[in-house]
Amino acid sequence: MFSLKAIILSQTKGRIRLACPQFHTAHVDSWTKHLLEVPGVLSASINKKAGTMLVTYDPKKIDYPVFNMVFNHQVDKQIKRDVDAYEHFTYTPPQKEPMTDVQKKRKIQRKLRRFENRNMVVSGITLLAGIATKNWYLHAFGGWWFTAAALAHSWRYRKTIWR
Repeated sequence: MFSLKAIILSQTKGRIRLACPQFHTAHVDSWTKHLLEVPGVLSASINKKAGTMLVTYDPKKIDYPVFNMVFNHQVDKQIKRDVDAYEHFTYTPPQKEPMTDVQKKRKIQRKLRRFENRNMVVSGITLLAGIATKNWYLHAFGGWWFTAAALAHSWRYRKTIWR
């Protein structure tokens, strides 16, 4: 037997949001139905993609400690029903779709652009630090570095530049 490991994400008076890996599964829709049977619970909804449950309840009819006890009792009953209905309960996270060739190419281009931009920024700072400290070797090194980075950047965008 397993138990629900729900984490409270946010809680205000009359509203609570819970996160749990079991909320990703397909058969949790009945949980909200059984939770709505509790007097004082106004609404309950599950976001399967996020793995969260949002429950609103009337704080005049039911306070949080009582709600927590009732929620755990209802969930335990539902888990027992689910375990009886399903032989094996395994959590499988949602699968990511494989990246297309265009997406892979764009990802590589973004990484290369970031690398070029960081190189130009760091080389520019090195160049200015050489001027500020009157260290002309550092200034020359920064200048060469910046020139190389700018040339690599220009070569990469040559089609855009020559339009």
